[in-house]
Amino acid sequence: MGEKNSKIVLTALIIILVIIAVVFVIMVMNKDKQSMSQETMPEITQETEEGVTPLTEEKKEELAAIKNTTGTLTSIDIGAIVVSTQERDLTLKIPQEGASFVTQTIQEDESFLIEEIGLFDIPTDSEADVQYNGTTNEVMLVVVK
Repeated sequence: MGEKNSKIVLTALIIILVIIAVVFVIMVMNKDKQSMSQETMPEITQETEEGVTPLTEEKKEELAAIKNTTGTLTSIDIGAIVVSTQERDLTLKIPQEGASFVTQTIQEDESFLIEEIGLFDIPTDSEADVQYNGTTNEVMLVVVK
């Protein structure tokens, strides 16, 4: 009788372990399907301390408004700069805060050296990459080459 009870207990334990294993496999497969569906439909997100959260429509519009152009800086003053591109001359306002002006040079070891400069340290008639807000026409970043 004792041997029969031990076989029943052993069989019951094996069945319980198999059920737990099947549930675990199903959970892992569902998690993989969720991550695969997220990979197929990428969404703009913003990382925070709590994790990744989707951006609001307002933030998406702000990011979509950021434009880049390359041209020659033809005029620089306290209120605006004029960038001459192949298509047209672009007059961009300089905001009170938030704009950055840098020079980019290539060192002997072929690495880039980026140094921040002042607005009036920018030489006119120099080539530059300019990042600006296309909605407000305000300069965000000027990289003098």
